[in-house]
Amino acid sequence: MASLLVGTTVFLPQLGFLESWPGYVLTPLYFGGFFYLVWQGELLRAWNKEQQAQRPARTLALRGLSMMWTGYLPFLIDILYAAIFKTAYPYAYLARSIGGLLALAGTISLGTGLVLDWRQFPNEVDRSALQALTKMKEAGFELDESRLWVGIDSAIGQLGYGQSYPAGDDYVILVSPASIYSRYAGGLDQTLVHEISHVYLWQKKHPSHLGETSKEAIRRSAKDYRKKWQVDIISSVMNYPSEVFAEDLTFKSLPEAKNDWGNAALQYFQRVSRSRRIASTYRGRGSWRNDWLVLRNCYYSALMERYQMPDPTEIVKKTNARLLSSLPSVASTVFDYFHQVFLGLNDDITAEDYGKTLEDYLSKFIKLAEGKDSE
Repeated sequence: MASLLVGTTVFLPQLGFLESWPGYVLTPLYFGGFFYLVWQGELLRAWNKEQQAQRPARTLALRGLSMMWTGYLPFLIDILYAAIFKTAYPYAYLARSIGGLLALAGTISLGTGLVLDWRQFPNEVDRSALQALTKMKEAGFELDESRLWVGIDSAIGQLGYGQSYPAGDDYVILVSPASIYSRYAGGLDQTLVHEISHVYLWQKKHPSHLGETSKEAIRRSAKDYRKKWQVDIISSVMNYPSEVFAEDLTFKSLPEAKNDWGNAALQYFQRVSRSRRIASTYRGRGSWRNDWLVLRNCYYSALMERYQMPDPTEIVKKTNARLLSSLPSVASTVFDYFHQVFLGLNDDITAEDYGKTLEDYLSKFIKLAEGKDSE
């Protein structure tokens, strides 16, 4: 924020500073701060009109962002005009001066809006966390909240809205800033109920949340796959079965969450169906990603069936058929196997049975990813 405000205040109205040491210092500060916000997803979060709740801070940030881009327009026109006609356009100096002022005012407005948003983040998360704990207690899933920590981390944005994990005797939940005012998939309230459901299952030592079970399945079926991208995919694959049990608790604690989850799943299939290339034809990493996409589609479609969520346009069926038709025929067999695994996971499963299921499930995934099932 300091880089945006300081860099803009000095740099934009005084373009001559580019030729002196303050320009060399403040210009990277300004653009560094701006692109950091882009990288962290903060500008996209503010801009996403359909999935963000309305509030004064967001309105201020959006208007500031619009003013910034309007202010940059004279400079862009100047560059293009000079490239084409080898001279400056009429009244270019006046246009640049007005543009600089607009960019300055827009940046200050954007920065102020974001700061006001950020100041409310902890309060919103605390409110939602307490509400989630109350909902779960009312549904009969009370847990020891004295060992629960909830924080905000923009680095998990690409992983989804929330992440949870054990930390010694404590448990940590991290939520993305994008989830805090979101209306997508139930937003922050549903995200926290879901993540707290994971914590409940860890505290109760549910078979699906015993770390040793997953490690043993990986040791038996995937110990030879140690490349970073392989480890990341295997980690994601191992999460899907445990997610089924967390969703069970989420829908029992927050009944309205089922509709939000179902709508989000349909949106996912709509996005996938619009992709021109639905699966990669490359071997190696491409094959693993194909298998991962098959599993992800299977997970969403199986849960929609498990919880009887409607698919009025049959987008799920059409998208899965298109995906499987682009892959070897064995993919359809493995898809059916994954589907039955997700449907057959019951809360009364024993640790031994869950371990066997997990080992076989991972082994099937590895074989399909490596093309061994087709041999």
